[in-house]
Amino acid sequence: MDVLGMMRARDERAARQAALLKEFGRPLVSFTMNIAGPEKTNALIEKAFRLAVRRLKDALAASGIRLVHGEMHMKPSGPEGFFCVDGGVEAVKRLCVALEERDKLGRLLDLDVLDREGGKLSREQLELPARGCVICGKTGSYCAASRAHSAETLFEEAMGRIAAALDAEADEAIAALAARALLTELAVTPKPGLVDRSNNGAHRDMDCHTFMASAAALQPYFSACARLGRELGAGEECFQQLRLEGMLAEGKMLRANGGVNTHKGAIFTLGILAAAAGHLVKQGLAPGPKNLSAAAIAMTATALEQERAALSAARTYGEALMRGRLSGARAEAAAGFPTVMGHGLPALDGALGQGLTRDEAGARALLVIMLKAEDTVLLRRAGEQGAREALARVKAALVGGARPRDLLELDQYFISEGLSPGGSADLLAAVFFVRYLRELSKEQ
Repeated sequence: MDVLGMMRARDERAARQAALLKEFGRPLVSFTMNIAGPEKTNALIEKAFRLAVRRLKDALAASGIRLVHGEMHMKPSGPEGFFCVDGGVEAVKRLCVALEERDKLGRLLDLDVLDREGGKLSREQLELPARGCVICGKTGSYCAASRAHSAETLFEEAMGRIAAALDAEADEAIAALAARALLTELAVTPKPGLVDRSNNGAHRDMDCHTFMASAAALQPYFSACARLGRELGAGEECFQQLRLEGMLAEGKMLRANGGVNTHKGAIFTLGILAAAAGHLVKQGLAPGPKNLSAAAIAMTATALEQERAALSAARTYGEALMRGRLSGARAEAAAGFPTVMGHGLPALDGALGQGLTRDEAGARALLVIMLKAEDTVLLRRAGEQGAREALARVKAALVGGARPRDLLELDQYFISEGLSPGGSADLLAAVFFVRYLRELSKEQ
């Protein structure tokens, strides 16, 4: 952007400020990005701007400051935003300064606050410290006046800060959705033989509180998985690194709930999907079912088959089933989670589309998953004959419309027989996670 273009952009911005002040008669936040050098905008800068706008709106809402009007413009001179607010101008300015000082991205934000008459409130007027240099942190205008740092150095620093902020935001968003999916699966009631809001299912060593403690403890793990997918891509190296993170997460889970295994299967399944999501978001691809499935296959299929072929002694019931083929959760991962993408998610979507509650839709999706997946937890508890009998009852309940009465009877049967479809519960959590990821990509 040349000098004349920047001057014209400043004049246009001032004119828009004046027009909005006249129209709304409220304090105005005029928002731009502080990017040195001739390149004032690109895809990353615009993404960072949208992230900062979301933060501004969140901070205003939490502070009880009503947003009267907001608009954004993506221009060659850089992104611009104008936000008319119903609040005290000093309070708004202090809030904007806090956002500017929040983190490394904040230093790149220019949040000017204008009063009703168009006067710009400065930090000095509120006795707040001047902004520091992006490179060295020195306050005041010395670096700018002396050109202590080249435009190229300042631009590279800005882009590095933007990339880091966007990556961290994406990792945290994916982790939050994974933890939310665990809690949503827990909340679905009734679920046959599983812990839910009404009872502990066929379990005596865990309850709702145990699962909530575990879900909270695992959120940082899901963030680490997203980071690994972002940094390493959808390949075997990523999967091997996930194994270590999964072991650490399992230890954290056991510490959080007194040694009870609440989410071991979910650590495996959601960890892979979180890494896949991290990879896809970094590549600018939608984390939808098809892309997630392909990424999961790329990460796990070869590695899991090699592990199965090399298995000499089974340590778990699931490993004992792997004679000639992958089974259970491993088979699901290596095939790209077909039960999740091809059966559970459509069942959930369809039920919610029919107006069913989240409880009803989640229960219906769970029954579909139980009929389609190889649930090694259920097989271990029931044996092959017992599992067939249990699944026949599940099918009958589903054919009958999965009515509340039928679900309650099914729950009581599973409890009385000591049966728990824990593997299917993990896949239901995965269904919710994929749905939440899809919703997130639409919002962005």
